Amino acid sequence: MDLKRHRRTMGIKPNLGVKIRKLEKRVDSMGVLIKELREAFLLEWKAEDEQENDGKYRWPYDTDGNLLPNVNMTGPSSNGKIEEV
Repeated sequence: MDLKRHRRTMGIKPNLGVKIRKLEKRVDSMGVLIKELREAFLLEWKAEDEQENDGKYRWPYDTDGNLLPNVNMTGPSSNGKIEEV
């Protein structure tokens, strides 16, 4: 009984943990979508170069169509660590 009174005074909601887990899942799924978008942009840029520039690649690709070594597509993951795409 004493704990219930304490929770009310602190303003803690009983479903907060569930809501946080749902939010984490949404953030994770958005991270996956962002990664897929990055990859799609790179593929689209490469395809445009192949079609419109007679196979000559522009930045961020080298002459062979590989990503330049000084270019990386990085971003924070849901766990806060940097992960390379």
